[in-house]
Amino acid sequence: MANIAVVAPTRRLHSARDSSRIPLAIITNKNIGPGAKLVYSKLLTYAATNVTATNKKLAIDLAVCPRSIRNYISALKSAGLVKVRLRPGKASSYELTVAF
Repeated sequence: MANIAVVAPTRRLHSARDSSRIPLAIITNKNIGPGAKLVYSKLLTYAATNVTATNKKLAIDLAVCPRSIRNYISALKSAGLVKVRLRPGKASSYELTVAF
């Protein structure tokens, strides 16, 4: 019989910065892949903590390349889950649509 080790958490999660949530409507959406779902979750976290979302920040936080982020954002946009606002000379801003 296998031994199963249980690791006790070293600290409790106290804020939205420490965790992410993915709405069930996003998880069950078959029109977008898992990477886009993670980006949506991260955008929710940024919105809850008033953090400015940039492709570079998303790429660093999710440990993927910026090109992947562009693809994931495009998939979210095509699914009607994100609106992208282009701002000349500045980073694009993202507006999440309600997925519930």
